[in-house]
Amino acid sequence: MTNLFHNPYHFIPYSKDNSKEHWLDIEKFKHRQLDHKTHSRYLSGNDIFHGRLVCRLTTESPIFIGGVDDTDDADEKKSSENSIRTCPPFEIDGERAIPPSTLRGLISSIAEAASNSSLRVMEDCLFSRRKAMNEALGAVGLLKKDKKDGKLKLLPLTLPVFPFGFQEGVRGGKWERIFTQPALPVHLKGYKKDEKNGGLEIDAESFLGKNENDRDSFSHSNQEYWYIKLGNVSWDRNGILQIKKVPQNDPITQQAYEKYPEEKKGAYSRGILRILGIKDREKEIPEKKTKELFLPLPEESPNKLLSIDKPLALFEKLARERAKKDKKYPFLPKGRKEEEAESFALRENDLVYFTINDNGEVTELAVSSIWRQDLGMLYEFFEDKELLPFNCKREKISPAELLFGFVEQRDKKKGKEKKEKEKEDKKEDTSALSFSSRLRFSYGRLAAEEKGKDILEPPVLLKILDSPKPPSPALYFTARNNPNNSGPIIKKSLKPALHKPQGRKFYLHHRREELEQKFWETADKENRLKQKVRITPIKSGVSFWFHIDFDNLSRYELGMLLYALSPTSSFRHKIGMGKPLGLGTVYIQPVALQEIDRQKRYCDDDIFSPPGRYSSTTVFPGVLNGDIPPACYSGIREGEADQTIMERQQQLETIKEEFTSTIPREIRNALALIGDPEKVRYPVHYPLQESQTNYEDEGFKWFVENENPQKGQQLSPIDKDIPYLKRN
Repeated sequence: MTNLFHNPYHFIPYSKDNSKEHWLDIEKFKHRQLDHKTHSRYLSGNDIFHGRLVCRLTTESPIFIGGVDDTDDADEKKSSENSIRTCPPFEIDGERAIPPSTLRGLISSIAEAASNSSLRVMEDCLFSRRKAMNEALGAVGLLKKDKKDGKLKLLPLTLPVFPFGFQEGVRGGKWERIFTQPALPVHLKGYKKDEKNGGLEIDAESFLGKNENDRDSFSHSNQEYWYIKLGNVSWDRNGILQIKKVPQNDPITQQAYEKYPEEKKGAYSRGILRILGIKDREKEIPEKKTKELFLPLPEESPNKLLSIDKPLALFEKLARERAKKDKKYPFLPKGRKEEEAESFALRENDLVYFTINDNGEVTELAVSSIWRQDLGMLYEFFEDKELLPFNCKREKISPAELLFGFVEQRDKKKGKEKKEKEKEDKKEDTSALSFSSRLRFSYGRLAAEEKGKDILEPPVLLKILDSPKPPSPALYFTARNNPNNSGPIIKKSLKPALHKPQGRKFYLHHRREELEQKFWETADKENRLKQKVRITPIKSGVSFWFHIDFDNLSRYELGMLLYALSPTSSFRHKIGMGKPLGLGTVYIQPVALQEIDRQKRYCDDDIFSPPGRYSSTTVFPGVLNGDIPPACYSGIREGEADQTIMERQQQLETIKEEFTSTIPREIRNALALIGDPEKVRYPVHYPLQESQTNYEDEGFKWFVENENPQKGQQLSPIDKDIPYLKRN
């Protein structure tokens, strides 16, 4: 077995040579100076095209396109959650078909890349990474509302303790700025290693193990105070921490404290509990985390409130982004009410970990000591902001947007602000800009010769469809100034000023031997079933017909469409589910171009007389091979190639070649390599280590090892061959 492999996806680069000759200025668009790019009327002329492109799609590996799960029964849905999920196929009248949206996405992705257009779809997100233990936050504070301005601010409660910072004899340094009276947390025993099941379990002999102490953490919904005997903590005159210890003791409740006589109460200090808890997290929390915290909180704290506007906003943004991907994050203290990911926000009396700079300003806070580092928003990594999906800062509209349409993207807050401005100033139109596609895709319908045949593979349980998610900088990014650098981009060092996205993501085809081995099928049909799905794919060698209707296309745009359908004779598209596993390879052949002469149709000819809707039909040479198109495509037949047809065929080839000549070399080369199955030299799978044989298990290990700057690898940009990686 070779240690070399291809990552399942690679990238078509964004070209620096982007003259934007075929882009439209936004001001012209706003003033409707659209030339032929309009829906308001049909234009005529030698270089304006209207009509229909008829195409045949043939599967060259099994494919599967999912439909809608119309299960309404609640009990049936609940049952399915505990068993293998079966994905229904997309069908029309009980027959397998391909939805127009799938075909549109397939073709538009090629057109967008080839024309170096703006991204029409991009989920802008905040990249982050989990910090290491040695980067943990150690100080703890309480959020309080400032009575003067109503803002949330931070009341420092305890210094960062060993191993994060303070112990007896340590100089206070910057922390003296915010801790007039220093304080340290008390660690309360609570958990122990679960020797039988792994992870943690409650230690019955500990403070937290006693039934009466099954309490929630202090929070906005639980203001419960506790009391404990504390030693004396102070700064000496040299700013060095001095600690006078007392014997270990457990906190008592406020009710118990109030029953004590006054002389006994004097030995106790008031405080609160910070309890993370382990319920439903037993195996996710490190086994060394066996304690919770008691935090001193006197009725009148000598410490001042600290401003936290920026670190608070950043934490909440990171938390919402994290929660959208997995609702169990961030881990909130026990009893703290969880909220919807979109509305997650900290409140008064929430406890947070934090750190400060040398000026005593809070620079970072989080609900846990080990949180995440902000790496930047995805859009910040783009050099050319015109490549971002259409937004209010764009100055031009790209060719693919003018052909396939676009809708201006706005975040909710800015959209609301614009609507409010529109109400105030009726003269200024602040509505979102949009443009409808000049292409209309049909359904892909099963070819007549396929009907009655067995076109389906047996049902199959797929491998887990889980891939390395962005940022994964070793795969998704490249250095701005040295893109061919072979060293890895370490996640911690990822920065918009130094790095840029590799390009547009495309999936590779798998080699013939992997298709024969049915690489997509899981070998483990008993474990992790909730993450797997059962499908019934369409066999290889099955044909479908579809068409694309178009209006007001220029030579450049028709050439773009012809190229996107068939970039080269060896190009194969990828479609449907399971692309990284080897499913979805299809061959698209433009079969015929049926043109509409709008001038003749609406001015000169009898609308009901022959030849009907289409003034001419040009069949591409050698593509029918005796197959009969569906009856709805009237006038298409192979026939003899007379001089007129041959000239028309040559004209279409010239139009395609004209567009191809405008594609930057690096883009044209990358598309040709990615789309050609014969260019794939090694097994195609996600990164694994040498010792791993299970393609579905512990995929993170390669990435952990790859963080080593001396041994790590970086996915190289496509050049003469499809780059490969090595197992580590």
